[in-house]
Amino acid sequence: MRKNRKIILASLGFLLTIGLVAILTVGLLKPSKVDFVTKTGHYISDKAPISSYESPTASNTIELRSLYTINGSTVSYNNKPVDALATISISSAEELYAFSKLTNTNDNFLAYNYKLLSNINYENYPFEFEPVAWEPNKSFRGSFDGNG
Repeated sequence: MRKNRKIILASLGFLLTIGLVAILTVGLLKPSKVDFVTKTGHYISDKAPISSYESPTASNTIELRSLYTINGSTVSYNNKPVDALATISISSAEELYAFSKLTNTNDNFLAYNYKLLSNINYENYPFEFEPVAWEPNKSFRGSFDGNG
């Protein structure tokens, strides 16, 4: 009987310890009320001025077609400046193709924020889509909102 009581007390002590550790861990990992990550991946804490980390808005949207010229399968960036916080909209198969070419030829395009404005049927587009950042040592650092 005494042995069973010791086993029960030891089990209860173990369970209470596990519960206390879980409660403390959740409390420590939970971010403060003002901590959040914006759509652009910027981390905002209660110590940072929020106005300096505004996320993209509709008024800060650029159409991708305004950033390139296309001649056959060749896409050329027209050197138009792009605000790093802007959202670049994509609404056609040609723009999706240009996105694939620009991200593989200009590293700046790997860090921008993109938004797909509509469903795109790429089936009949004459040029092959190139995977984004498929080369070694390249990675997509921006965001892509598929609008889904």
